[in-house]
Amino acid sequence: MLLDLAPCIRQIHNATPASENELVRKLIDYIEEHYACDISLIELADYVNLSKEYMCNLFKHTMHQTIMQYLQTVRISRARIFLIQYPEKHVAEIAHMCGFESPSYFGKVFKKIAGCTPDNFRR
Repeated sequence: MLLDLAPCIRQIHNATPASENELVRKLIDYIEEHYACDISLIELADYVNLSKEYMCNLFKHTMHQTIMQYLQTVRISRARIFLIQYPEKHVAEIAHMCGFESPSYFGKVFKKIAGCTPDNFRR
């Protein structure tokens, strides 16, 4: 089980380019702390006191992915951990714990990022 968790944790914290920019680091910290909530770009821009457009461009330039892509990666990484940590919970519960309103959308995003369905990952 620990071997399965290690890549998930590494993926969450492999954001080395972010250390080059304190604002991006602040965004990453906020996303990792609030991943289970509904996060909007406007909310994030207000948090770092930037325009939405500038914030999105800065993040993409630094991280080589959009903020929403990063958010999905964080959510799926947490879902991988929860799927192993809580085998008694249904996939829909895990999806909700990770900020997904729709279990079917969660399954689609999970498969896109992890390469398999949540149930297959759990097995």
